[in-house]
Amino acid sequence: MDTTRSTSSIPAPTWKGSRAHWLAAATGTAISAAAILVMAVMSVVSAVTGSASTTTRALTEAAMLVVLGGAVLALVVGLVRAKSLAKTPTLLWNAMLVPIGFSLMDGGAAALGIATVIVAVATFVVALPLPRYDADVEDGAAL
Repeated sequence: MDTTRSTSSIPAPTWKGSRAHWLAAATGTAISAAAILVMAVMSVVSAVTGSASTTTRALTEAAMLVVLGGAVLALVVGLVRAKSLAKTPTLLWNAMLVPIGFSLMDGGAAALGIATVIVAVATFVVALPLPRYDADVEDGAAL
C-alpha cells in the first residue's frame, strides 16, 4: 500500500493581491504562533521541574497555549495558501496583540512587549491590502 502523497494533488495558490503581502502576513503570524508554542513548552518544563506553583495549573496553561498556537498556525496555512478567509482573523489577532504588548511593557518585560507590538503592527499593515472574503465568489477560500 502506497501511503506517500503526491504534491501534484495540492493545488497551487492563486495569488489575489500581492504575493509578498500574503507571505509577509504569514511570516508575522508564524512568529506569533512560534512564541505561543514556546510559552507552552516553558509551562511544561516548569511543571516537570517543579518550579510552577501547581503542576495542574501549568499543564492546563500549556494545553490552552497548544490549542491557541494551533489555531494561529491554521491562519498561517491559510495565508500561505492565499485564502481570503484568513484575512479578517489575521487582522483581529494582530489587533489583539497590541494591548498585550503594552501590558508586557508595563509588567516589566519591555523588550518582549516592544517586539510584540512591532510584529503585530507590521503584520496588521501588510495584511490590510489582502483581498477580503466574498461569499458570492467561489475562490476555494476554505482553509
